[in-house]
Amino acid sequence: MLEAHPSTAVHLSDGEITLLTQWGTSGPAIVCVHGMTSSRFAWARLAEYFANDYRIFAFDQRGHGDSARVTGPMSLDQADADLQSVCEIIEGEIAALVGHSWGGSVVLRGGHTTRAGRVVAIDPVISVDPLIDWYEEYVVDCDADSKLSPLDLKAEIDRRYAALGWSGADVDAKLHAVRDMTIEPLMRLHGENNVAQGGWDLRELVCGYPKPLLLALAATQESTVTSGERDWLKTSAGSNVRILVYEEHGHNLHRTNFDRFSRDLEAWLRKT
Repeated sequence: MLEAHPSTAVHLSDGEITLLTQWGTSGPAIVCVHGMTSSRFAWARLAEYFANDYRIFAFDQRGHGDSARVTGPMSLDQADADLQSVCEIIEGEIAALVGHSWGGSVVLRGGHTTRAGRVVAIDPVISVDPLIDWYEEYVVDCDADSKLSPLDLKAEIDRRYAALGWSGADVDAKLHAVRDMTIEPLMRLHGENNVAQGGWDLRELVCGYPKPLLLALAATQESTVTSGERDWLKTSAGSNVRILVYEEHGHNLHRTNFDRFSRDLEAWLRKT
């Protein structure tokens, strides 16, 4: 596995700090944003794939990985501000933002607020409230994991994700993500973004998107993007938006179908 550069502390707009990791030494930057119960090391395999042509950057979102103690705010506005803080310290061209799930929502916003040239959203959370049952599964699993000893947690993470076909690197990254997590940031993530709090529905944000946008979607029955949202995207997303559906794969398609996704992403990044 490609060795990462030493991590850099990034000061965020509210005074909190996250860690930013870089892989690769030359070329335009790709900035990656993980989803719930993941961390910056979730992008290590992608970094190894692209390191000859790009510099890959990834940071821990609040409540995750080495930022586990930063439990809020968890609003989408704050997550977007955090991404802006990260992008501001990266020198040179930012070729693309890449985000998964919650991170996909963040980069959809970031396409409007940062200088990145392109945006890739992997099975993003287009709107919050239709996914409450799916979200609650995350909370239940995280709560159970937080009660395990370090050795038992490692055994559980190894068992759970190896069974889903994840690589060893992806399983190790998941352990880094959750080893110090509590359920507080996950509870706040929904509590600070539900309909009563203004929520989020990003369809209007996608309509007429100002730069090339790739939406990589999982099979409908395993996706965060509902059938209704897919129908809307197909008819209303606009000429800058390309949609790829990975019919045989679930929400973590960039892990379970890494080879195809990486090739698709490479071809799309090179497209003029």
